[in-house]
Amino acid sequence: AYQLRGGDVVYIDTGAYPGQTTTIGAFDSGSAGFPVRIVGSTNGTTFNRGNTSANVLDISGASFLEIENLRLTGGQSGLYGSGSSDVALRNVQCLGNGQNGIFASGTRHTFDYCVSAGNGLRSYYGGGTENQWRNGVMWGSPTVIQASSNTLSVSNSILVGNGPSAVLFGSQVVPGGYNLVWSTGVGTHDNFTVLQDAGLGWSNSLYADPQFANAAGGDFHLQSRTGRFDTNAMGFVTVDTNDSPAIDLGNPA
Repeated sequence: AYQLRGGDVVYIDTGAYPGQTTTIGAFDSGSAGFPVRIVGSTNGTTFNRGNTSANVLDISGASFLEIENLRLTGGQSGLYGSGSSDVALRNVQCLGNGQNGIFASGTRHTFDYCVSAGNGLRSYYGGGTENQWRNGVMWGSPTVIQASSNTLSVSNSILVGNGPSAVLFGSQVVPGGYNLVWSTGVGTHDNFTVLQDAGLGWSNSLYADPQFANAAGGDFHLQSRTGRFDTNAMGFVTVDTNDSPAIDLGNPA
């Protein structure tokens, strides 16, 4: 096997890659200013473990990675990282895994424009410190976030449970700002209004239906009467009669 080094870039072609856990460990790490980059195709790169007793992508012990444009499905956790650090993920989708979309117990992970949807237990399960989820979607799990209060911050994101018995927080409240929350109880507070008034950073977030185009079908574009992208038509459409409350909800800064 080839040992990756700082500055290496691995491009993964369009397609579905089934049947094994992909592991990037400590010996495949980059360094500050020289990350190892794993880049999937914008046309779709899917790792399908096909075994909910094993993880899809395991980055335990790795550091200084950049991971982009991957779909991780069919495992115990889509992304699994224990003791990993300084990992930047962008446009990574963790879908339909048996337990967790993401298990991240490490330091300084950033999740930008990522989706964790339709996972069996939790959208995000984590420990460590200084981890950030920004401009993403968590959808359709019984627990949206299970993490200690200093583990993760969540901003400019849409957080949706799988119904009235779901909980936003499985253990403690994490810092959050300018988020849209729906179809879940809070877990740590009686209701969302109490959370907003608790002085924990959620006062500028909103509880409302995000009006996704077709979340059950994997299309998390927001409905808009002025038009949006349609994943079936693969083009711009103007068919909606509603405007999502998430439009222009994000931090104006």
